[in-house]
Amino acid sequence: MLSFQTITEQSQDLVHDYSTDAKTFLQRNINIGQRILETDLGSYYTEETIDIDTEDETGTYDTPADLVKVKQAFVTVDETTQYNLEQIYDEDRWQAMKASMIDSYSDAATHIFVRRDSFEIFPAAENEDNVITLRYEAGGKLLQYDDYTEGTITTLANGAVAVTGGSTTFTAAMAGRYFKIDADGVWYKILTYTSATAITLDRNYQGTSIAAGTDAYTIGEMPRTPASTHHIPALYAAMNYYLGYKQDEQKARMYKALHDSDTKAAITAYHDRYASNYQIGGYKQRLRGRNNPNYPPGILT
Repeated sequence: MLSFQTITEQSQDLVHDYSTDAKTFLQRNINIGQRILETDLGSYYTEETIDIDTEDETGTYDTPADLVKVKQAFVTVDETTQYNLEQIYDEDRWQAMKASMIDSYSDAATHIFVRRDSFEIFPAAENEDNVITLRYEAGGKLLQYDDYTEGTITTLANGAVAVTGGSTTFTAAMAGRYFKIDADGVWYKILTYTSATAITLDRNYQGTSIAAGTDAYTIGEMPRTPASTHHIPALYAAMNYYLGYKQDEQKARMYKALHDSDTKAAITAYHDRYASNYQIGGYKQRLRGRNNPNYPPGILT
């Protein structure tokens, strides 16, 4: 895994420019390249899940602030029955469906229509406290933090998640970043912040136990994509450096070829899980003449 600081240093090494202005340019393009890579992969590395409680006779709900695209949606009724929701993309079709059941409500929802700041389910929910689950592609935050290495780690047991530091200044913003004992080399995601000298990991530490020690460590901000793709945004930044910041057509072409080749390999390796658009229930529409018990009569079969 490569932290944002390491990716920045890699891009600086590629272009042999360590000036402050060049660093700012490269970091901006690393973030652009990372967003493009996430879009190309569309994988579960950028997936989030949220549960939203239904309300009485309500069909409209707020979307998550970081939503890019819904991948799956379903309603769970009484914690036992799940209704998958087919996504509708056409506004006219959506309005026609709603008009067919004005002032009608049901907990057995069948469809979802997503807008910029809200989404609607059809039919609208009859009762409260059922659960709408959205699995969606989430937009990422800009990478911005350098590695943090101040102080040492004094306590961290094998098989445990609690980390105790000495002369450290851990912050709440570090939750979600990654932690490693330098001598061990394995990265662990930080789950929670407790205090300036205490954090917890999201899985058990598998390295050598530390007790009353002074072990060096690193906390780094990582891209959300697989570790084997972390160098790709540095190639994108180097390409744009030679396209515009310091023009050199030959080098720009070289880094473009490297970027495109490695991106293609990453897509081949990681894109398959969500290669097609979300169409829950769509196959049932193609079975003409067959009844679909998940839909109200007369709507879609």
